[in-house]
Amino acid sequence: RIDRPCRRLIESSGKAGQVANDHEMLDSRSGWGKTAAGRHEPAGRNIREQNMTDAVIDNPAEHRFELALGDDAIAAAYYRIDDGRVVLTHTEVPYEFSGQGIGTTLATGVFDAIRASGRKAVLKCSFMQRFFVSHPEYADIVDG
Repeated sequence: RIDRPCRRLIESSGKAGQVANDHEMLDSRSGWGKTAAGRHEPAGRNIREQNMTDAVIDNPAEHRFELALGDDAIAAAYYRIDDGRVVLTHTEVPYEFSGQGIGTTLATGVFDAIRASGRKAVLKCSFMQRFFVSHPEYADIVDG
C-alpha cells in the first residue's frame, strides 16, 4: 500500500514503481572538499547547485521536505515530529533523477533547514544515516 504523497511522487516520475531506493541516491565522496565554513561540498560547486540546496522547503502539511525538480516532480524527505525533534523516516528521488546528486542536495538542504530551525534530527532513514556518516559537520543537530 502506497500512501497518497508517495503515490503522487511515483506517478509524477512517469515510471510508477521505479522510484530510486535509498541506497541508490548516495553520492560517492570522491571529488568533495571542505568550504571555508567547514562543510563538505563538491569541488567546484556552482551557483545552480547552491540554489537547489536553498530550494529545499518544508511542507509540514505533507510531513516532508521537498526539492522541486521540474515538471511537477519532487524529491522528498519524509518526517514526523517527536518531542520537538525531526524524525527523518524516508527519502525518495524519482527514478529518472537517480545518480545525479539530487539525494545529496536534498539531504544537505534538509540538514541546513533543521539547523536553522534550532531543532534536532533523529535519523531513521538509512539514506540520511549514510549521508550523516559522510557529513559529520552536522553532528550538532543529530540526536539519534
